[in-house]
Amino acid sequence: MYSMLIADDEKVIRESIMECVDWAGRDIRIVGCCANGLEALETIFDESPDIILTDIKMPGLSGLELIERIQQIDRGTEMIIISGFREFEFAKKAMEYGVRRYLLKPVDEEQLIDAVEDAKRCCQQNRLARQEAGEREQLRRQMEQYNRKMFLYDLFLPGKRLEETVKEYEQHIGIKSGSYHLCSCTGPRPGNMAAYNTRLCRELEKRGVRLVADILYTRQSLVAVCAGEGPFCWEELPPVAEMGMQVESWDFPKEGLLDCMRKMEQCLAGCHRVTAVDEESRRYEVYDAGVSSERLQQFLDQLFPYLEQGGDQESERLIRAFFAAIDDLLILRTYAANFLSRLFSQYPSQSSAYLSGAFDEIYREQKPEKIIDILVNRTRRVVSDQDVHDDLIKQVKECVLENLSDSNLSLKQIAVEHVHVNVDYLSRLFVQKTGEKFSHYLNGLRVERAKALLLQEGSTVSSVAEQVGYGHNPRYFGQIFKKYAGMTPSAYLETAFGAHTKEIP
Repeated sequence: MYSMLIADDEKVIRESIMECVDWAGRDIRIVGCCANGLEALETIFDESPDIILTDIKMPGLSGLELIERIQQIDRGTEMIIISGFREFEFAKKAMEYGVRRYLLKPVDEEQLIDAVEDAKRCCQQNRLARQEAGEREQLRRQMEQYNRKMFLYDLFLPGKRLEETVKEYEQHIGIKSGSYHLCSCTGPRPGNMAAYNTRLCRELEKRGVRLVADILYTRQSLVAVCAGEGPFCWEELPPVAEMGMQVESWDFPKEGLLDCMRKMEQCLAGCHRVTAVDEESRRYEVYDAGVSSERLQQFLDQLFPYLEQGGDQESERLIRAFFAAIDDLLILRTYAANFLSRLFSQYPSQSSAYLSGAFDEIYREQKPEKIIDILVNRTRRVVSDQDVHDDLIKQVKECVLENLSDSNLSLKQIAVEHVHVNVDYLSRLFVQKTGEKFSHYLNGLRVERAKALLLQEGSTVSSVAEQVGYGHNPRYFGQIFKKYAGMTPSAYLETAFGAHTKEIP
């Protein structure tokens, strides 16, 4: 439902507008009926109406002054003016303030309804735009959190080269201007790590400093990698100064993320446990000397064949047996996080929000048996979704084969008319599952079909072009054929039959 405020110094006008239309039946709720501009402004502050219906000349605050104030408060409010004045300057000024309709008194009921319905449509568009912007921002933050966590997990993953990790994540967490800054603060470990981390992050944010990865804590130090224009004066940060920490810091150019990470490795050398705290004050272990990567890899080598074969019961048995044998909660979480990281690498079809949520669940849960339940359920979900995705791509390929001669065939057409999913999602999934773009797959298939058709008696380049979906455009067909087959249709036939054995019309 949309809210509307009416402002007019004439009581009969206000009441007429209120009563002449069944506003509730049109999904409109009247939140105020005001006799002057000041009263209207107070109501606007309280009710934040979607639509404002106002006169121009009112005591206290004119309609134009009211509209000017509203634009300063909320530019998303839709405004309609009702006035007895035909003066051009009034209308011109109103339009400058974003007023969509300027109705003259006495107002025709149909005109009024039309103006309000138009305002409703604009409100709906504004709501959708705000919702989409909010969702985009939420997704961006989730992606950022996920990349920062996965970056740290992969940095400490045994057997993975530092250069590979930095190259893989630099496009997600890297900077285009400014510099990197690495800081190592040595001193007593804060008692409440989460609260301390929150204070530290706020101080950095005040100074325009962005964390490249979540802050790392060891028994005797904290290590942070951040980015910005500088200067970076960690000694002046209250959380650092109050703890009496000794500060060492290094600056690196925007191309120097790899060197920065090498230095960070040196700072953490010899540490038996490294804990990270994210921007929402959640702790997670990124390294524990008690965790054996070889042991985890042996477990995964056992597990993955059962997952591929759909052996749900045996997969669950293996997961529960492996993790139930780990007594220490922190080590269990570290193993669990590493397991999920490897699992999602093997089955990369889930959204970043889903992956980030999985890690959050593990680090929130206090009971080992519940953590194991999370792992079982997440594994089952990932693998079952994989089956759904495989079936979806199978449907796409079948649709292509059935409609290869359709010159209008496109992934969008298949997405909308056949498999009923979002085309952007289907495009990403197709590349992920097949290793090639849909257009490349389609053209490749058409060229292979064309090769067979060209060899048939009586065929022509024009007729074959039409049969494989290139319509009445043999020239374009020839260009595509040469690109994918490495030769023109004529050259292909000469190769197949020998020179001059078949004329190409």
